[in-house]
Amino acid sequence: MLNLLGKLQRNETAYDVTLSGIELGSIRTRILATNIVRNTSLLSLSMSRKGIEEEVGVDLARMLLVNKNIRKIELEGNKLGPKTAREFGNVLRYNSSLKFLDLDNNSLTSDNEDPTGLLTFIDALKYNKTLLSLNIANNRLDDQIGKAFEDALSVNHTLIDFEFGFN
Repeated sequence: MLNLLGKLQRNETAYDVTLSGIELGSIRTRILATNIVRNTSLLSLSMSRKGIEEEVGVDLARMLLVNKNIRKIELEGNKLGPKTAREFGNVLRYNSSLKFLDLDNNSLTSDNEDPTGLLTFIDALKYNKTLLSLNIANNRLDDQIGKAFEDALSVNHTLIDFEFGFN
C-alpha cells in the first residue's frame, strides 16, 4: 500500500491499477482517494469486492470531481448505497473524462427503500456526454427505476454499453 501511495504522489502508477489482494478498509480507502485526486498517471481503477461502505463511496465519487484523468472505475460488489449513487450523479454532470463505470452488485436504493439517490444519478445521464459504459446490474432495482433509465437513455446518445440485468 505504501508503495502504491508513493507512486500515486509521484504520478508513476501504471495506467490500470487493480487492488486485488490488498485489504483496504475505510481509512485506507479514504487515504487512497485523497492521493488519487491530483494523480495524472492513473487511468483505470478496480476496487471490486473490497467491502467499501456508503460514506467512502461518496468520497470516491467526489474524487472524480477533481481528477480529470480517470477513465474507468470498477466498484462492483461493495456496500454502496443511495448517497453514493447521488454523488456519482453529481459527478456525471461535471466530469468529462469518465468513460466506464461499474456499480454492479451494490445496494444503490437500499433495496428500493430510498430511490432518490439513484434517480439523481439517472437524471445526470441526460446531461452526460462522455460515459460510454455503465453496469448497474444486480442492484435489486424496481420498475420505477427501469422506467427512469429508459427515459434518460432516450436523451443520452453516448452511452453504448448498458448492463441492467438481474434487477
